[in-house]
This record gives sequence, structure tokens and C-alpha cells, in this order.
Amino acid sequence: MKTITLYKFKNLVTQKIPFFEGKSMLISPDFSAEIQFSDTEKVTEYTVDVADDFDFENYNTNELIELCNTSKKFIEHHFVTRLNDYDVI
Repeated sequence: MKTITLYKFKNLVTQKIPFFEGKSMLISPDFSAEIQFSDTEKVTEYTVDVADDFDFENYNTNELIELCNTSKKFIEHHFVTRLNDYDVI
């Protein structure tokens, strides 16, 4: 068995965190009260145990989402998408 990290953004699962153009800002709890929740995007990072011969390319999106759902450890990253009429993802 080996441990891998997968990232889920909307209905897409990748092995690397999605690249956002421009600046990115992680929301702190104090800062989040100042903006609307609709102005953020969420990327969830999953830590998953898989077989040693696991090959990411051999799984379709639905199978990868199911694999993410088996994870006992995950972190949600929230990124600001709009702030003061400027895109800052």
C-alpha cells in the first residue's frame, strides 16, 4: 500500500492542486466574514491509501471521486475569486 494525495475541484479529480491564474488567497476565518461565500472556490485535498500498482490514468472521474470519498483525511482549501471587482483567484 502507498499513500497519495488527490485534489477535487468541482467535479474534477487531479493529482496536483489546480492552477489558478493571478494571485491566490487562502481565506482565514476572520477574513471570510467580510466576503460572500459565493465569492470563493473550494478545492478539497484528500489523502488516500491505494495499492502499490495504482495508476491514476486507469481510473475515470467517477471512480476517482469514489476513491476520494473513502478518505478519512481531507483538507478544504477556500480561494477568493472576486474581491473589490478584481479577480484574485
